[in-house]
Amino acid sequence: VIPYVKRLSEFRLDIPDDLEPILESTTEYMLKDESLDEEQRRAVERLFYYPSGPSLNIFNGGFKGNVVPDSAHCRFDIRLTPGVDAVKVKERLEALVAEADVPGVTLIARASPHVGYYESANEPSVVSLVEAVERVTGERPPLTLMPWGTDAMSIKRNIRTEEHPDGIPNLLFGPMLRDQLHQSNEYVTTRNLVTAAKVYSLFPFYYK
Repeated sequence: VIPYVKRLSEFRLDIPDDLEPILESTTEYMLKDESLDEEQRRAVERLFYYPSGPSLNIFNGGFKGNVVPDSAHCRFDIRLTPGVDAVKVKERLEALVAEADVPGVTLIARASPHVGYYESANEPSVVSLVEAVERVTGERPPLTLMPWGTDAMSIKRNIRTEEHPDGIPNLLFGPMLRDQLHQSNEYVTTRNLVTAAKVYSLFPFYYK
């Protein structure tokens, strides 16, 4: 069954129209990393357009080395681009398992109605932040979609207003160094810290 489940990585996702420009900008930005080899570059080019994984992270079965287990279960980690229809991915996964046609195998697939989130490029807070960064640095920042989790999701889900019934806008901006993420002795430079502080200070004056 596992090879059939792995074929989910070939399922092309339906990307929302307003997300396409951000994905193109993100891909272009990531491909500027000259340390990437050809395989990694190909992975970047398909990162947001196909399910990431499925990654087999848990496999349990049996209780003793010399006894054939009467049952086993495995768990896959499947990551999707924000804004895509997770139900369609779930249906494709169910079809693949059915195609495997292995007796006794059952599938439990959970699909959240909200897969991550993103802010549209023309959202006022996005436009305002871009203007603030450009004023401080003299360069227009590329819009990127971050392929990792942050606390912003919890904030967006739990703070709703009449103007933003789906949650207040949340943007990721800070002084981080990409090659330092989750490294031992992670640090930021003084220059980046000062630049970020200037942008934070200026942003309220640009906010529309």
